[in-house]
Amino acid sequence: MSESNIIKCPDCGKEISAKAQNCPNCGRPLNSAAKKKGKPILTVILLIFLWPIGLIVMWATNTFNKTARIIITLLFIAVAAVFFTSGTKTEKAPDNGTQAVAEDKTEEASATENAEETASSEAAKNIAFGSEGTIADGLSLIVNNAAEANSISEAGGYVTYEPDSGKYAIINVTIKNTSKTSKSLLLNYFNLIDSSGAKYAATVIIGADEKYLTADSVNPNMDISGNLVFEVPSNAVISDFMLEYSDFDIFSEAQHFSLK
Repeated sequence: MSESNIIKCPDCGKEISAKAQNCPNCGRPLNSAAKKKGKPILTVILLIFLWPIGLIVMWATNTFNKTARIIITLLFIAVAAVFFTSGTKTEKAPDNGTQAVAEDKTEEASATENAEETASSEAAKNIAFGSEGTIADGLSLIVNNAAEANSISEAGGYVTYEPDSGKYAIINVTIKNTSKTSKSLLLNYFNLIDSSGAKYAATVIIGADEKYLTADSVNPNMDISGNLVFEVPSNAVISDFMLEYSDFDIFSEAQHFSLK
């Protein structure tokens, strides 16, 4: 091969045939001048409009040398990584204001639900007027009547009890003992509770014409009936109260009886 037919590759410097279209060592294109002029124009068009396809085509036709191929490979990897990362962010997180409003609504709904559950639970614990309810082990109570009075008579009406202020709420009850032992009752086991939660202690009435419970005992398989008296405000509606029984047994819950 004559020296005129041998040239050096501009990239790797190896001696190659002048007729070769590509360097057999590094792959550099060695086309005619006409082709060299046309390829930059084609490259620009492909890069502008269809650069991904253009890059693949030029890769396949050995348009790029090894260095360019490495750069293109890294570029494709970087672009793919960007698209993959952005694709995982499908939902925009709410701003602080929106999130705060959502949390407030959730807390409000939870508070409402808890209040409804508490009210429902309390209503379930209240024993209906005239119904028998257990107040302690072996003891049950029934509210027979709820009335009000400004005074309570004694000695056939010659003597009367009058409240220091307000009026009397008189609750007639029957207490049954179904156990095998005698059960003691103390007056401070009983309270009246109004709709606001205020508690009124029972008043001691001794020697009245009717039976008023004070400190009593109920024998096995027996029952007693009598009145419980409470001083309440003059404008109080007796039927809006609840009668509460709560002894000193830490294992027993307070029981509530409706007065209407």
